[in-house]
Amino acid sequence: MGDTSADMTGEEKSAPEGPAPNGRALSKSAPDRAALDENALDESARDHPAPDGAIPDENALDESAGDDSAPGGAAVDENARGRSARDETALKQRVRADVAGFDARTPRERESQRQFLAELERLPHPFSEDADPTHVTGSAIIVGARGVVLHFHKRLQRWMQLGGHLEPGETPWDAALRESIEETGLPVSHPPDGPQLVHLDVHPAAKGHTHLDLRYVLHSPDVDPAPPPGESQQVRWFSWDDAIAIADEALIDALLRLRPA
Repeated sequence: MGDTSADMTGEEKSAPEGPAPNGRALSKSAPDRAALDENALDESARDHPAPDGAIPDENALDESAGDDSAPGGAAVDENARGRSARDETALKQRVRADVAGFDARTPRERESQRQFLAELERLPHPFSEDADPTHVTGSAIIVGARGVVLHFHKRLQRWMQLGGHLEPGETPWDAALRESIEETGLPVSHPPDGPQLVHLDVHPAAKGHTHLDLRYVLHSPDVDPAPPPGESQQVRWFSWDDAIAIADEALIDALLRLRPA
């Protein structure tokens, strides 16, 4: 007769009755073993009581689950999101007030101001590069005893101000400071009385983006730029007249505003 073990799908083969080879009774069924194990644990607990102050393992697990329970974590996440939303709303109000208060003098400045205010109303998250192709950026016009610092943008092939996109939770003026330090190596800083918005411009950018660019003045000591590897190495001081003659057209109005009399 052929082997019929293959026909026994998922069930244990029953053990033969009778004494085991070692003279002991054969193992009891799984339910019987579970009952014996439970009784043994109860007897062990009675014979070896836990020291005073010790917490039974079951209680400890319950407390641990309570500490790391999902509802608590969800509440923390919800609070964090709430704070982030409030921070973004406050920043949006601050930027709107700054833009509305900007003294636009030229046709380009007035049109940029109009577009800026309209986009701030439309965009729910204007400071995120990923939320919409139109977003706020932060730039810096670095000034000092030698004049003004410009860098040559490798992709656009233009002499421009320093700056870029905002990181999550960052303000435009902080982004301008960070980008300037990263791209020039200069120890720049905001004016002593705090960030000063000196210009704004709305213009098309790469990847079909539109930048709502806020420009802040930064001060630098009289030292040479030292851009790190990977950044444009064409970073240098220009006299005001030379900078105005060579700079990207979107920057000209800002340089004319800041040029010393």
